[in-house]
Amino acid sequence: MNSTHRLSYFRLMICLLQFCCSGLYAQSYLAQQVSVRNMGRIPVGTVLEKIAQNGNFNFAYNNRVIPADSMVSVAGYNGTLYNFLSQLLGEDYELKEVPGYIILRHALNRLSVVAYIEKDQSDQLMIKGHVSDVNTKKDLNQVSIYEKNLLISALTDEQGNFAVKIKNWSGSVVLTASKDNYRDTSLHLLQTVVINLKVKKKRYKYDPAEKDNRQKLERGFSRFFITSKQKIQDLNLGGLFAYSPYQVSLTPGLSSRGMYNSQVIDNLSLNLIGGYTAGVQGVELAGVFNIDRNDVSFLQAAGAFNITGGNLKGIQLAGVYNQVLNNANGIQMAGALNKTHNFSGGVQMAGLANMSDSSKGFQLAGLFNQSKTVAGSQIATLVNHANKVKGFQFGLINLADSSDYSIGLINLVKNGKKSLALGSDESFFTHLDFRSGGRIFYGLVGIAYKPGNGPVNKALDLGLGAHVLRSRKFAGDAEYVAQSGLGHMQNTYQVYAMKLLATYRINYHFKLFAGPALNLTSSNADDKLNNSGWVLHQQFNNNKLNVLSVGITYGVQYIW
Repeated sequence: MNSTHRLSYFRLMICLLQFCCSGLYAQSYLAQQVSVRNMGRIPVGTVLEKIAQNGNFNFAYNNRVIPADSMVSVAGYNGTLYNFLSQLLGEDYELKEVPGYIILRHALNRLSVVAYIEKDQSDQLMIKGHVSDVNTKKDLNQVSIYEKNLLISALTDEQGNFAVKIKNWSGSVVLTASKDNYRDTSLHLLQTVVINLKVKKKRYKYDPAEKDNRQKLERGFSRFFITSKQKIQDLNLGGLFAYSPYQVSLTPGLSSRGMYNSQVIDNLSLNLIGGYTAGVQGVELAGVFNIDRNDVSFLQAAGAFNITGGNLKGIQLAGVYNQVLNNANGIQMAGALNKTHNFSGGVQMAGLANMSDSSKGFQLAGLFNQSKTVAGSQIATLVNHANKVKGFQFGLINLADSSDYSIGLINLVKNGKKSLALGSDESFFTHLDFRSGGRIFYGLVGIAYKPGNGPVNKALDLGLGAHVLRSRKFAGDAEYVAQSGLGHMQNTYQVYAMKLLATYRINYHFKLFAGPALNLTSSNADDKLNNSGWVLHQQFNNNKLNVLSVGITYGVQYIW
């Protein structure tokens, strides 16, 4: 199509608006009248903070580009905020308004954008154009071209060309070109015959933490599923996110919103294989995976994994892996692993492990729980690890800096106690037991030996205990200990004992203990064991002899 025919078929451009500074058509924030007294030399951050306190907004900027502690001279001023900021920062900075924020961007360069509209027989619009550098005239690639109300976008190619498709639309189109270190430039295009001049404006939000979230996503496991074009798009468009009722994706980039999907927060997100969106306020389902740049609520479910760059509030379900880069509150369930920065409440359940920097909820794992600070509780079949525990830990091995309620066989608590005890009982077994735990609960692991040629002379001790009475010299402990025979009696000799032990502290490292024990002993009747202690009751059952008796335990402990 030649230029003459194109102009006769369409009125190409009714209006060209190049926003060299966003203040040319300043919205409410930048148009505000401000009065600034003479403050002399003062940090930039202090000036911006004082202005923001008097307005209904915040400033967002990169502290490496605009150091908050840099000193500037501020003279008295009365006028618009836009003019004041232009004088304060200089002409190399772009002032951009978004909901709740004024963004300060260092943008030395400017874009030149030309575009035209083509229309095919199916009423589909094709907007084609070209982007170059205003000063150098050089073609610019990897420039994001988007229509924020229609939620469409594209990137320019190596020659600076772009093409954007719009279906079933007969109104005006506002295209915006955006590239890192360049000022945004917008084109307002009208068709020859305009049927619908009303464009329903989308609701937007701005996230000042978007850069941190994006960088975490691009460094983590999710980087393998985000294309280079999507990463460039995210860099160009930043943290301005639109809201939409729904989207459907086959894979990241192949979606109903195209590459603009990563800038849209949906109420319903359906990803047949996987999707990469800005966030969800509703339901997100995927056959394989979901990746979200921002926050997710209320339900997110995937066959393999979910990765959320912001916060999670609600329910997250995955066949293998869930990860929330910021805060999670609600329920996380994964076949293998749940991982969060802060788990602020709810339940984490995983087949293998739960991991978080802090947890105020309940962690339940098949093998392993890890959290720096636990205000809630941890249950694992193998290991629980935390720095500070305010709830309880229940596992084979519990590791903590501080914990009162670590319930396991081995509890290595930094501010707790560990001891090695040498003792004996009414059956003349000599026990060497290791006790470890916190201020309340402790675990017991040890071995027992009895000299002679009897049917049982070696055994394994496993148990749990609690400090029920505490004082400087005298104290009281309650223990439940299971004793199992070793060697040829491994499966036939068992003793289950409830013990009440009185202790007397000799000095910081040594104390004596002694007390009664209620024992239930089970063995083969043919072994003809001599039951020591006071026998209360005995019973034969399927060639098994069960004896209930009362005995005594005594010994000495070394504590550290």
